[in-house]
Amino acid sequence: MNEETYDERLNEINMKLNKLLSLSPLVEDLNVQFASLKEENTQLRKSLQWATDEAKDLRKIQKETKTELDNMKAKLLTVDQQLQKQTTRNIKIEVQSRRSNVKFFNVKETEATNNSYETEKVLKQLLIKRL
Repeated sequence: MNEETYDERLNEINMKLNKLLSLSPLVEDLNVQFASLKEENTQLRKSLQWATDEAKDLRKIQKETKTELDNMKAKLLTVDQQLQKQTTRNIKIEVQSRRSNVKFFNVKETEATNNSYETEKVLKQLLIKRL
């Protein structure tokens, strides 16, 4: 090989080597960015796993709360039915007890009618006179 061709070849190799050396900082920068992206990806995966676990826990709590609410609704319905039965029973007892009572209106009370015997006596006289 002649020397001129050899020098040209050497210059060409030097130019290519200089280009490669000029790209070296870019490659280093890309390596740093890649490492940063890798770390960010790891952090995002951890965050996603935490969020997934949290969602599972919330679903479990929601299911337990729904079950508890359903139980409370059933108990409330039972208590409401018992209250209705007791109310009906109380009304029947009150009606039955009032059935035996007779009310008199427009009868003037006197001082002598402060006990049940005197009241009964006054009412008997009233009934005898009026009926």
